[in-house]
Amino acid sequence: MKRSKLSKKLSRGQGTLILDISTATTVAEGTIKNAYKDLYPHAAKIISEWYAKERDLKNLSSPKS
Repeated sequence: MKRSKLSKKLSRGQGTLILDISTATTVAEGTIKNAYKDLYPHAAKIISEWYAKERDLKNLSSPKS
């Protein structure tokens, strides 16, 4: 099975634009931005430590108001 362009970008550690995510998931850009803004403060609780350490989470971009 072929991997999508988005998954290839993410697996290579390249940043991705919200538009890319929106296109790949068929979710509106505004919905993605709002979800990120809502979930960002809780990232340490949501993302398991085996996947990303807390110091790694500090590298996440702060959501724009």
